[in-house]
Amino acid sequence: MLKAFMKRLEEKRRDPISSGITKEGKSRLTIPIPWEQTAHAMNMLMPNVYLSREEVSDPEIMKYLISHTKVRSCYIFKFLENYEFLSNFAEMEDLEIYRGNHITLLSFMRNMKSWMMFHIENARLKNLTEAFLEDRKIDFFLQVRLSLQACEVGELKEAVEFTRKKSLAELIICRKKSQRDEREQWKEVRTTMYR
Repeated sequence: MLKAFMKRLEEKRRDPISSGITKEGKSRLTIPIPWEQTAHAMNMLMPNVYLSREEVSDPEIMKYLISHTKVRSCYIFKFLENYEFLSNFAEMEDLEIYRGNHITLLSFMRNMKSWMMFHIENARLKNLTEAFLEDRKIDFFLQVRLSLQACEVGELKEAVEFTRKKSLAELIICRKKSQRDEREQWKEVRTTMYR
């Protein structure tokens, strides 16, 4: 499996990788765009390499990916058992997780100090601590966007503290009808656009 993966990556080794994870590692014809503002949507780093769920759980493939490439974005379209492999990609800028139903902590984001776009669906998060760490790099020229689709978040302290230093460029909170209203608790978070 490693040799086939290396062959697929051969032409992209010099460029930053934008990865997509699907059930069988096949590319998708369309990709959802969670951002309201056109400029933000245009800044998305669309996948140029697709991996299957099996490849993501293969230690040899992950070791090769970490040591030979620079992963700048990851779009996870299928349920994964474990997201910890993401913590190896410190330069990740754009992370989107669909079907995150069993995610309760964002520990996989602990090393991502300069993410600019984070979209997650269906998670039940205790807090946002790892997404908004105190030592997170704050670049006033780079805009930070956060989208929570049908998610529940228990504690927002870190997001509120972060936005006292830098306002979010876009904050999107969408809920299911059966869900409690998350929007009320987000009023303390500073943002340019709130939907």
